[in-house]
Amino acid sequence: MKKLTVTLTRQGPSINALISQNLHPRALKASLSPRSSFLTDQIYSHFIKSGHSLDPFLSTTLISHFAKHADFSRAFSFFLDTPKPDITSFNSLIYGFARFSLARPVLELFNELRHLGLTPDVFTLSGLVKGCGSLEQNEIVHGVCLRLGFGNGAFVVSGLIENYGKSGNLVSAEKCFEECLDVDNVVLTAMLCGYFWNGEFDKGKQVFLELRALGCELNEFSLTGVISGLFDVKEGQQIHGFGLKMGFLCGGSLHLNNAVMCMYSRCGSKLDAVKLFDEITDPDVVSWTERIGAAFDGFEAFGIFKSLHCIGLGVNEYTMINVLSAVSAEGLVYLGRQIQAVCQKEGYFKVVFVGNALISMYNRCGKLDDARCIFDDMVFRDSVSWNSLIAGYLANGYVSRALGMFSYMRGHNVEMNPYTLSSILEVASDSNSLHLVVQIHSHMIKCGFMLDDYVVSSLITTYGKCGSFDESRRVFFDVDKMTAMHLNSMLSTLVNADCHADSVDLFRNMVDVKLEVDCNTFSIILKACSAMTNLEQGRNIHSLAIKSGFHQDCYVETAVIDLYCKCGNIGDAERAFSYASTDNLAAWNAMITGYAQHGCYNEAFKLYDRMIVCRIEPDEITYLGLLTSCCHAGLTQEAQSYMNSMVECHCLIPHLEHYACMVDLLGRVGLLEDAKRTIDEMPIEPDSRIWQILLSACCLHGNFDTGRLAASKLLELQPGNESAYILLSNLCASAGMWNAVRKLRREMKAMAIVVNFSSQALRQSTFPRAMVDLALYPLPFKPSRQLEQMRTKKQPNRVAIKRWEKNKFTDNRGVSSIVSSSNIDSDSISGQPSAADTIKLFYECINEKNPKKLGGFISEDCYIEDCSFFNPFNGKKEVMHFFDLLMRSMGQNVKFIVEHVCEGDGLTVGVNWHLEWKQTPVPVTRGCSFYECSVEGEILVIKKARVIIESPLKPGGVVLVLLKNVTLIFDEFPQAAEWLLKSPDVIIQSVMKIYNMFLAPFINPLVASYVRIWEFMAGLFALAIRIVFYISKMLFRS
Repeated sequence: MKKLTVTLTRQGPSINALISQNLHPRALKASLSPRSSFLTDQIYSHFIKSGHSLDPFLSTTLISHFAKHADFSRAFSFFLDTPKPDITSFNSLIYGFARFSLARPVLELFNELRHLGLTPDVFTLSGLVKGCGSLEQNEIVHGVCLRLGFGNGAFVVSGLIENYGKSGNLVSAEKCFEECLDVDNVVLTAMLCGYFWNGEFDKGKQVFLELRALGCELNEFSLTGVISGLFDVKEGQQIHGFGLKMGFLCGGSLHLNNAVMCMYSRCGSKLDAVKLFDEITDPDVVSWTERIGAAFDGFEAFGIFKSLHCIGLGVNEYTMINVLSAVSAEGLVYLGRQIQAVCQKEGYFKVVFVGNALISMYNRCGKLDDARCIFDDMVFRDSVSWNSLIAGYLANGYVSRALGMFSYMRGHNVEMNPYTLSSILEVASDSNSLHLVVQIHSHMIKCGFMLDDYVVSSLITTYGKCGSFDESRRVFFDVDKMTAMHLNSMLSTLVNADCHADSVDLFRNMVDVKLEVDCNTFSIILKACSAMTNLEQGRNIHSLAIKSGFHQDCYVETAVIDLYCKCGNIGDAERAFSYASTDNLAAWNAMITGYAQHGCYNEAFKLYDRMIVCRIEPDEITYLGLLTSCCHAGLTQEAQSYMNSMVECHCLIPHLEHYACMVDLLGRVGLLEDAKRTIDEMPIEPDSRIWQILLSACCLHGNFDTGRLAASKLLELQPGNESAYILLSNLCASAGMWNAVRKLRREMKAMAIVVNFSSQALRQSTFPRAMVDLALYPLPFKPSRQLEQMRTKKQPNRVAIKRWEKNKFTDNRGVSSIVSSSNIDSDSISGQPSAADTIKLFYECINEKNPKKLGGFISEDCYIEDCSFFNPFNGKKEVMHFFDLLMRSMGQNVKFIVEHVCEGDGLTVGVNWHLEWKQTPVPVTRGCSFYECSVEGEILVIKKARVIIESPLKPGGVVLVLLKNVTLIFDEFPQAAEWLLKSPDVIIQSVMKIYNMFLAPFINPLVASYVRIWEFMAGLFALAIRIVFYISKMLFRS
């Protein structure tokens, strides 16, 4: 009792006097404050000990107070302590839960009062309507209202219409409006709000004018309701003007001023909101709350909040939400912690909205552990609490934690909503887990979410991201009532998968069946036409957009301009731009980028100047297009001027793409030192693309020192970057450093580097095409005279070669290449291995004496003719036997040296070669081989070959005499010559039969003896040479 007295003394003499006079009910009412919950508990404890009990009136007062401040544990405790709670007590608690959108407790309390036999009144039904959190709940409550006879009263109908409007069901809202028996300003306001919230602005204005014509004037409260749901600043300005005209804003309605301020802040027009606040003579807490929402940064918002707190002006939970949102947008977590302390001290931490705002703030700042602590400490959680935490885990890359929260949510039987499922579907798409998507799909079917358009659209997109396009199509075509949202999701899935033709076909089919489309549909399908550069199809869709009335949408305007630019029709792009909205920044950017792509730098500069005159604020994309134009034209001064303007005049921060353009430009014009200086002075760390562009420029201009530095930086960031080795090899070759080229080739071979710059690499790049030319494709360098003579014409490569040695050359991509030091031009390096590369590898296998690897280059039906042998080698077995004998005969020091490789039409290759022993040419070993290759699976193999070897016999002029005599015989007997040349096989076969029958028994033994004599003489000659070499060696030693 002594402790209680001390506490009460601090609160003031009035409560002490009430206690001393045994006026506990009045003392309880006097103690009600958000900061004095503990004091109220003490007085209530003394109240019970004194033998008092709660009467319905006092119970309703206590329940209403604590429910209003989201202290539902105390409110429910007082409700249970009431001996006989009446309908008023139930209404107070229902209104408390409904105020914070806690639909489940509201419905449970309604069932409880019906079970106790209490009769609900109009206030009960109004609270029940206010607590509905979904369209389904609103329809159920609507049926209950009709059954109890409250379905036609203005007090309940206005809430039903508002709920239907928020859910997008205008048909049901209009039906409620028509059935209402007593239409007043509240009902009119609810109906008009429904129209405006759902974008039916023209219809809303029409109804508004009709009501005015009938004499139903709207007041400032009606305008407040209408303007609270607007997200278009132009529409809001019209309502603002109407309020001024009607005199509602001229020194009168403060709440309408606050609503207009909120609208301007919500639509991004913060200057208008601040200007309107300055015109308010006596702002209240709502005005200051909206002023915090209109703050330009987190520091200004916190400063206003701090000032309010210091001067003692009361704040509410919405003030806390606004200031938390402002500091979280700037990542000011230390200010957020101070606001959290104020929330806990003032008792606002119990409000669900404030707890959700704290979770969102910590999520944005990356403090997920703090967000989880706030979540665990919340007394009441709604679906937004769970969704915010799951979204925070997802945004920061913690996919496993997001999945864990989803499982935790299901384990606690928390009611899910479409946003929860959409978030978890995004988790599944990021983790690329098709199995998880199937599980979520099953749960959606089980819980009846397949009727929700938003969730089904997310499911279609998620299946597409996981690569299951068949499932996306199945879900799409299984929709009972297909809408534009479903179509847009399916089209986006196809376009993102580069299935542009399929997306166009689907669009045609849906238009044929009269499916309603929207502006997003046209922007997506125009993007597909741009990717295909299908100008004719794009024109047709553009015409359809004009016919449908969507051509004035900003996204459609931008997509049309981009379509014509990418299809090369800059004239039509200019014409489409002339019809576009002046304030559409994306359209300006698309036109400037189109000029840059077509090399029209003067037009791009003029359009930028016109843009500044029209007071259109440029962004980073605008300057990226301008820098690209400068890069194409080689205008260094103009590019530097635009970079300075970007930073100094418009306070924009250049990104890596802008610096990449500058480095590319300086590299193209040969200012490599300036390019290097630009990289050193960058405020952000350069990535691999910057160094790759600089390395390419060094190859172009033969700057070995800077190129070597760029290559080292590039390899630090990407140790396995194949283009770095290729560009450095080009650079070394241009400097005549052939040993370095060979060393790089060995490193590439050991690291299984693949020369594979495909169009897919270009599609995956985030740079504009004009910027990635140098980054993706090696630049041609200035060759020496020797290299210029060694250049050969290069045909397009056709197939990649598989690696043969698994221990050295295995690679996931399954292709390989060798950079030859004798033909090191950029075309041969930048493409995939060709038939010529296959033959080079073939000779390297012979030099390495590796029959296993060599067998990979021989087809099963290979056919080889060698002029040194009477009979050809037919089949892989015979061919491999021949090459096995050849490699054994070559020993360890004899190598094939390829002098020249010429690639013809098809897969045919001609090769000049000779043999060397320890890098010394061997006499009489020159030869020429002709190969015909074929494709077997993904492998390029040798199918046919003809080998011609230099003969050791040099008949000289005898050959010409023999040719002359044969020619004279052919001229004397032309008919016989034609028959002989057309049918040589018949003559040869006849001669061979005569030879085998009559001459072979006598000539073959003589030929065999002749061969044995020559073998003996060759062996004797070799022995004599060895003896001479041995004697010479001994003499030199002595």
